[in-house]
Amino acid sequence: MEIASSTDQLSHEAHVDGVATLNVVLEDHAVFMEFESPAMILLGFEHAPVNDKQNALFISTQRTLRRYEPIIFVLGYDMPGGKCGYPNA
Repeated sequence: MEIASSTDQLSHEAHVDGVATLNVVLEDHAVFMEFESPAMILLGFEHAPVNDKQNALFISTQRTLRRYEPIIFVLGYDMPGGKCGYPNA
């Protein structure tokens, strides 16, 4: 009797303090961005909020990251009639 099995292995990179990652993909005329960051960079702490000040900061940061309006602008991309390009070297 043969038994076959498959296990997916997840690898997690080591946590590095003070490092965030911004992945950017340009596809056709759209820019997609994914931001990964330890809470410490955004909040100043990496634990559940323990007081009203930390809770307010957590809620405010969460709202900013979830809002629909752009929080990052690409030069020329958001301007009427704007054109993206590379500056002359």
